[in-house]
Amino acid sequence: MKLIAIDLDGTLLNDQGCVSLYTKEVIKQVQQAGHKVVIATGRHVQSALPIAEQLHLTDALVCFNGALVLNLQNRKPEVAHTYWHHDIYHIAKLVSDWGYSYYTATKERYYVEAKYQHIIDDFQAKGIKLRKISHIEDVMDPIFKMTIVGSEREVNQVERFIYPTVRSLQVIRSGETAIDIVSPLA
Repeated sequence: MKLIAIDLDGTLLNDQGCVSLYTKEVIKQVQQAGHKVVIATGRHVQSALPIAEQLHLTDALVCFNGALVLNLQNRKPEVAHTYWHHDIYHIAKLVSDWGYSYYTATKERYYVEAKYQHIIDDFQAKGIKLRKISHIEDVMDPIFKMTIVGSEREVNQVERFIYPTVRSLQVIRSGETAIDIVSPLA
């Protein structure tokens, strides 16, 4: 028996953000052959779980770049590597002072500073649960991931300052316009 881990964006999902009928059938055949199929993504549980359900996956769901492994049978975390708002306070302040945007993700929702209305609008349009906050200190739940977003130029500019600011955490360039910060255990 083998384990097949599949990323979502740019891998499992097509250009429309959907799983094709052909892909669904192949995954079903792979499962029937006795192999385990799991999604492994940087996404939040709330956007990855519906896809896992659509594919009738039953084993695990890996989210936040490996910081959370959710057991799909009982919906409980098997692995959870988090950190707290004070761990990213200085980087949140730096990003905010420079006029860039960020958001944090906990198990239940995203937290977005109210001044980042463009992120709030985007999340709400996609039906993503979020809570507006005033400052990073308002996030009282364990954090799985912080994402810094901006133009490619902006992200390139701030990236070199992130590593020395959050030495105890893992910094991942997750795209041309985003940087993720997760636990080093993820």
